[in-house]
Amino acid sequence: MDYLPGVQINTFGLVDDTPDVFGESFGRSFSDYLNGFFWSRMWVLNGADPNKISGEYPALFLERGDFDLEKGAHQIGIVLIDKIECSTCPPEIIRTGPAIESNLLRAVRALLAEVDGYVLYDLGEEYQWASPGRMATWEYLPEDEADYLNEYLDLTRASIGRWGDYPELRGVTLTMSLTTCESSVAPYRYDTPTEPMTGATFLGC
Repeated sequence: MDYLPGVQINTFGLVDDTPDVFGESFGRSFSDYLNGFFWSRMWVLNGADPNKISGEYPALFLERGDFDLEKGAHQIGIVLIDKIECSTCPPEIIRTGPAIESNLLRAVRALLAEVDGYVLYDLGEEYQWASPGRMATWEYLPEDEADYLNEYLDLTRASIGRWGDYPELRGVTLTMSLTTCESSVAPYRYDTPTEPMTGATFLGC
C-alpha cells in the first residue's frame, strides 16, 4: 500500500494470543519475522535489526479462529489498530477518535478490495499470489493463472465491527471465512502389524 495519511498499514502480525498493543514490537519476536508472522515497514526498511524490533501504527493483527469441518474453512479474525496521539504524523492528519476510526474502515475496505482480486500466477518454476496490478509491474509475465483467492474467501458474510475500550487507541475488527483446502489424508503404515493390547481393559457400556 502506498503512503496515504492515516490509512497506510505499517505493521502486520499473525497471532495466537492477545498482542501487546502498547509494546515496542507488539509482543512479536525476530523469529516471528523470519517465519513470516511479523512485518513492520520502517523496521524492515532500516535493516530489520533483531536487537531493535519495533512496530508502528496502524497495525494489523490476524488470528485464525474456529474450523468448520463440513466446509473445511477457518474463521479469520483481523484487528486493525491505530493510536490517537501521533507526534510524528503530518499536522494535517486529524487525530480524533472518529477520524481514526474512519481511516481504519477505509484501510480495511481497501485491503479487502485488493485481496479479493488475488491470483495465483504460474511463473514456470514457482507460483506467486499477487493482484493483477502488481503482476503488471513484473519484468517477466507469468505463464498462466493457476488459481483465484476469491474462490476461497467468503466475503459475503464478512462483518466489520468496533474494537477496544482504550482511550489512547481506536480499532476495527473484521471476520471472514477462508476455505483452506488442506488435505485430510495422513500416511498410515498398513503393512506394519499392530501390537496386541495386552492387559487392556475394554471400557464399553
